[in-house]
Amino acid sequence: MPVKCLAVSHEAAARTISLLLARQCIDKRYKIDDYGDRILIPLIQENCHSDSNLVDCKPRLREGIRNPIEEIRDYLLSRGIAEHEIPDRWIRYGDCIIVRTASEHQEEIAHAFEIFLKAASVYSIEGRIAGKYRIPKLRLLSGPGGDITHRENGIYYVFNPEKIMFSPGNVNERIRYSKFDLKGKTVLDMFAGIGYFSFPVAKYTGASFITAVDINPVAVSYLKKGIERNGLGCVIKAINADSSSLDFREEFDFIIMGNFDSPLYALKALDYCAAGGTISMHHLVNSGERKHIDSVIENIFGRRYEEIQIIDTHKVKSYSPNIFHYSTLLRKK
Repeated sequence: MPVKCLAVSHEAAARTISLLLARQCIDKRYKIDDYGDRILIPLIQENCHSDSNLVDCKPRLREGIRNPIEEIRDYLLSRGIAEHEIPDRWIRYGDCIIVRTASEHQEEIAHAFEIFLKAASVYSIEGRIAGKYRIPKLRLLSGPGGDITHRENGIYYVFNPEKIMFSPGNVNERIRYSKFDLKGKTVLDMFAGIGYFSFPVAKYTGASFITAVDINPVAVSYLKKGIERNGLGCVIKAINADSSSLDFREEFDFIIMGNFDSPLYALKALDYCAAGGTISMHHLVNSGERKHIDSVIENIFGRRYEEIQIIDTHKVKSYSPNIFHYSTLLRKK
């Protein structure tokens, strides 16, 4: 039985598909296909579109549920873009997508991801995260950009992907923090960022209060937005400062050091930590040091190494060739 399809030019296809998807007019039982110099879009009903370019045709049926990347690939191949130029993976934060592509057809690729993944904005990775504030190097390819709200493990993180780093590879570590039993404990997050670890601790562990510190004023502004969005104003206090220069009157039961510069602040963390308290330190370890973590920690704390006890240490992920991201849990004696 013939199906009503809309035939549009290649140039108008991306925008038209996006509009029709938003209006739920596309019949997803059939493939969006190449039709000579036009693209053929199968419609659920004829009155979804008043355009005169409606044709009766027999589009190809989709073969079961497909991975979105297959749809993106087929669509872009129909536009004449070489397969090696099409990204085969992406990162999703909220309603934005981040891809890595050096193709000269970046805008067309972005529109395809926008359409098939229903993204508001699409970014291209332009380089490594760098600098004191760990600012990502992204370029906005399509959409309005700006602030997004990303939900993970029941927690909302508010940030701008072009201004703030968010590592998907640390998701298991963020979940791990949510499982600590910190009922009635006071917490200091020395490198809080936008609340990566403060939020799961505040929401799930029973901690009585968290002091969240970060040197980056932009990160702290988003930290405050996240505190409000998650309803954690009575549990977390945000401070824009360098953790090494703070003068606390009280000591803390649990200290979070979620930054690779943590070893430089280790002795300060020891000063801030109450006797019997715990320090959770993230740090980098090279391949030759992985079997000698005790020695790595001893070198970090120096003459004060006798004041601590290693509770647990584990690899979070690979950071670069022969360099690994580790998380070590320590108890102050």
